[in-house]
Amino acid sequence: MTTPVSIITATYNAANELGHTIESLKTQSDGVFEWIVVDGGSTDTTISILKKNEGLVTHLLEGPDAGMYDAWNKAVDIANGEWLLFLGAGDELASPDALEAWVPVLDQAYPDFEMVYGRIQLAEQGSRRVLCEAGRPWEELASRWTLFRPALPCHPEVFHHRSIFKRGERFNTDYHFAADTELMLRQAARKSFLHVPLLITRMTLGGQSGQLHNLRSISRETRKISAAYGYRPPLSHRYVQHLKLFIADFLAIVLPLRAMEKIALLFRRIVS
Repeated sequence: MTTPVSIITATYNAANELGHTIESLKTQSDGVFEWIVVDGGSTDTTISILKKNEGLVTHLLEGPDAGMYDAWNKAVDIANGEWLLFLGAGDELASPDALEAWVPVLDQAYPDFEMVYGRIQLAEQGSRRVLCEAGRPWEELASRWTLFRPALPCHPEVFHHRSIFKRGERFNTDYHFAADTELMLRQAARKSFLHVPLLITRMTLGGQSGQLHNLRSISRETRKISAAYGYRPPLSHRYVQHLKLFIADFLAIVLPLRAMEKIALLFRRIVS
């Protein structure tokens, strides 16, 4: 029997941030979801926190993995949800009625759409102050480029229909930073995404994709993915992007962490 939504979270020593995710799930007005957590061998109190909330955690998979994307693939294999949402440890659903507002939309989306997304809030790590909100319509994304690849929604705001994974598709673990990008581009080659301007998640900028020093590695992977799917960024984008990466490399060396987080937000806003 399927549930409307499977929420999937990969954890590794996430004790300091995991409480925010737990509280946002506890307060959902629509409790018709399952939460699958895959832990890669945490040595802090992550597991004990999850076990204290065993009524909220539908499945807890423990053991070594090859990173976040490998963990997600493990969760996909046991997910019962009609739609799957990948929520980072420390990220939150944006409001207590976030899922309740989305369930009617999702009920009508398939089979015309297999990927559905909304809007996402980007928050400062630590204070969790909301810095901006993102989520452009699909038609606007189609004409934009980001980090040497076509613009896409932020992955934590995207619902994936279970049919994608039932036909055997998985996150490509050859990529350490951009397997979510590769999966979305793979799906975009089949069908367009449905955009609905409803908030779904709040994501802090502390993850690996929000770090200035990871931008060059992310760009290297996204260039490889674009080439594999036959996408070639305009020359103007390539020149500007290389300049931004040069600046990001310099700032990652000279700036303190707090300032780097603010600059990372600026880069996220202007990266396309």
